[in-house]
Amino acid sequence: YMPLGSLYDVLHGEMRLSWSDRYSLAWQMAKSINYLHHHQPSIIHQNIQSKNFLLRANHQNRDHRFHLKVTDIVSIVDSNCTWKAPEFFQSNERHTRQSNVYNLG
Repeated sequence: YMPLGSLYDVLHGEMRLSWSDRYSLAWQMAKSINYLHHHQPSIIHQNIQSKNFLLRANHQNRDHRFHLKVTDIVSIVDSNCTWKAPEFFQSNERHTRQSNVYNLG
């Protein structure tokens, strides 16, 4: 449960984000995807969008007004195992770390 909802909700709602907030959220998003990519086995998100980043207020850190979490992770890929969410079985698309980075941009 993240009280502010998704990043999409915040971006399309009444709340205004300062440049410092925007930088902090972008940094947290990149850091979270980087963590997934360097996890063993490597985790490829496949569905990076503002609706899949959840937010709450962060009262413990003055540098980051919001705390961001990534959600809706759909696949784990390594040399021994490949797991895909059911909605991707019919898709012939190949998702990679590079496609995740492109989607994050």
